Amino acid sequence: MTTLRIDHLALPTAALGEENPLPPLFGTGNDLHQADMSAAPEAIRAGSAYGRVSSVAPYLLQDDYGRDREIREHPVAVLENEHLRATFLLGAGGRLWSLIDLATGRELVFRNEVLQPANLALRNAWFAGGVEWNVGTIGHTMGTFSPIHAARVQTPDGEPFLRMWEWDRIRSIVYQIDAHLPAGATMLRVHVRLVNRADVDVPTYWWSNMAVAQTDGTRVITCADEAWSYGYTERLETVPVTDPARGVDVSYPGRGLDAADYFFDTEGATHPWIVAVDEAGTGLAQRSTAPLRGRKLFLWGRGAGGERWQEWLCGAGQRYLEIQAGLARTQFEHVRLPARDELSWTEAYGRVNIDPQAAHGSWDVARGAAQQAVDALAGAAELDSFDACAEDWSRLPIVELLHLGSGWGELEVTRGALRGFEAELAATPFPAESRTVLQQDWIDLLDDGRFPLEDPSSFPRSMQIDARWEGALAAGAGWADAALLGSLRAARGDLEGARAAWIRSADEEPNALALRNLGALARHQGDLGEAVRRYEESFALAPRVRALAVETIDAHVAAGEPQRALAMIDGLDDAIRMHPRVRLLEAIAAIEVDPDRAGVILATLEVADLREGEARLHEVWWDYRTAVRAREQGVPADAVLRAQVVRDSPVPPSLDFRMVAERPQDGTDPA
Repeated sequence: MTTLRIDHLALPTAALGEENPLPPLFGTGNDLHQADMSAAPEAIRAGSAYGRVSSVAPYLLQDDYGRDREIREHPVAVLENEHLRATFLLGAGGRLWSLIDLATGRELVFRNEVLQPANLALRNAWFAGGVEWNVGTIGHTMGTFSPIHAARVQTPDGEPFLRMWEWDRIRSIVYQIDAHLPAGATMLRVHVRLVNRADVDVPTYWWSNMAVAQTDGTRVITCADEAWSYGYTERLETVPVTDPARGVDVSYPGRGLDAADYFFDTEGATHPWIVAVDEAGTGLAQRSTAPLRGRKLFLWGRGAGGERWQEWLCGAGQRYLEIQAGLARTQFEHVRLPARDELSWTEAYGRVNIDPQAAHGSWDVARGAAQQAVDALAGAAELDSFDACAEDWSRLPIVELLHLGSGWGELEVTRGALRGFEAELAATPFPAESRTVLQQDWIDLLDDGRFPLEDPSSFPRSMQIDARWEGALAAGAGWADAALLGSLRAARGDLEGARAAWIRSADEEPNALALRNLGALARHQGDLGEAVRRYEESFALAPRVRALAVETIDAHVAAGEPQRALAMIDGLDDAIRMHPRVRLLEAIAAIEVDPDRAGVILATLEVADLREGEARLHEVWWDYRTAVRAREQGVPADAVLRAQVVRDSPVPPSLDFRMVAERPQDGTDPA
């Protein structure tokens, strides 16, 4: 029989720390996921232009973590039948952390041995492993390191299944994940609903990202012959999955040199699928009903940077790749979720066995053999039949609440935004006990006509971007109301309206929030002198806010003021001064003023929240070496000298996170 239980999983974990209190206003959203679309079909270009956001607001960034790990217990839900055991991390977005085939004891997904945050998600912190549910907007989901509501539900015949759900604050929708493992089933079935109860259409997004262990012989097989490739050229272009004449075969990720995405062209597949198998032809299979049309392969590549990223995320000797499934053809696109409507589909996950000669034969042979194996495991008709049942069951009320998520859905219920959907709320309730001080602040605004923030040196614990809060903030009686109103306006692109609100707030009461936001706006618009002035005013009020110190120093560096940046750093409290982001900025500022000071820092620098694709570390290394060589040779530190340094000064492994591997001068593959 199927069982569902709550347990705890002990993992070496780096503590996440507190949320960054500074509102993420500019440059923290989908602008990080751009590509040259000139070679893409018109439909993909249109989808990539639709629904983009300029920041992750109203969510705050999660960037206060390091590299020190200790054993921590994580709440999990375990769903099990006689064939499979599925484990979900309830404190981390409901991620499917483990899927074990009980007959063989084989782990079907890549189960990381550590839980180490790194800067790859929209809110910064992300971790590798399992199957991640990405919802709402382009990128790794806002809920990566957030709790999710979970409950026990029963089918009409009494079989238990796991329901997880949350409120997406950017799109104002409910997303729901029902995990089924019926008695006798050899595939975990996951039914997903995205529910829009507003009177307007909204853009949305979904990709299920499946991490699987990678060996040199791992092969990814899917129902496509071509893919849209996106890699170090930052251009989306069509490539064949295999081209024997040119020696091309992207289906073997272990052979790839650079980090890359391959979005497979699954046009015509009514029940698309993807598998990743080892040398023996065994591995994970995933199939879905038609709405989840996209399939993708992501690989880190075997260059020094790709290997370094995997070591950074998982520890020495661990390698993985990701196979993925989404609502659109690529991850540059959103899809439309109509007003008062929903999207739903069913996914199936399980072990596949393919004859190894067929699995590693020609593409046509491998694709045909994989299709037969997937059909035997999860036939199209069987999947459709289950999907119809799961759709009915998705509206069943919960039987037992197992875990609390955020209180943001409860706030929507309290303010009446979900009035009239009581039946829906029985299936995905937002319990009163999920409310925290974060939501209480906004209830106080509604009740008292004033946001409860009195200290001008402090920052609010949350923000809102939903236009339905604009009236309450505009009518608010305090400086905090005006500052929060400016952030709401900035999120929708009304920068002049935002500036006016922030100036009004600062005029009423000089406060760190409004002054910082004016600094961020000035920098966004290229007025570096104004940015420095506003940041300094803000930092004078809140000198112990580490994130504000980093932004202020960075503004000095951007304005070409390295000596002022170093003077500010010298005056910081030790706890802030020794933070890796501050140390990196110190190295950048010192290169021009005192290269030896920069060299001391770079020798031991470890930036825990280095961004995927961020070029600062290796670029700073080359800038430093150029300054040293210029001093030694008595020549200018110009572009010619720097080009020479790039050629003959290898980047130390500790600083090398480049997504593109170095090539020999003749451009050949170093392998």
